[in-house]
Amino acid sequence: MSNILANDFFDGGIGDGFGFTLIDPASIPVGGFSPVVTVFYGAGAGLTPGGLYYLDAAGTWTPTNATAVGAGNDEKLAIAMGATPASGMMTLGWWNIPVAVLDGAFAIGRFIWMSAAGNFQVATVQPVVLGNISRCVGESTTVANVAYFNPAGVWATSKGP
Repeated sequence: MSNILANDFFDGGIGDGFGFTLIDPASIPVGGFSPVVTVFYGAGAGLTPGGLYYLDAAGTWTPTNATAVGAGNDEKLAIAMGATPASGMMTLGWWNIPVAVLDGAFAIGRFIWMSAAGNFQVATVQPVVLGNISRCVGESTTVANVAYFNPAGVWATSKGP
């Protein structure tokens, strides 16, 4: 069993008496979540649960895509927890990345990046095509497809391989 401690201050979970909650990544079901911070604002419909979205200037959660500046490079990011923002948009926490969202193979011990392969997808390989956006959104755990979502506040444009 691989366990992670999360501060009770953030998730309000039942802790160990010292301000931490024990999280077992293996207990997160396929397509499931263990959020630390979730927001319920913004517009949007038809979201893919587990997919990566950014909050656009109009206040709508829109699918990310690393092929275009302005599609998640310097915007607020979240993981959709349902088909609408009313179901929750996870801005920090653990999630079991659905197959439809994962671009390529999952790799233990790797960073998770915005993907250039398609809308709302993530990858364990950094985009390197000229002009693609490189923004780290989390890191993998030792459990297949389970990652910690904690998007970086910085990004870069790839200069090519």
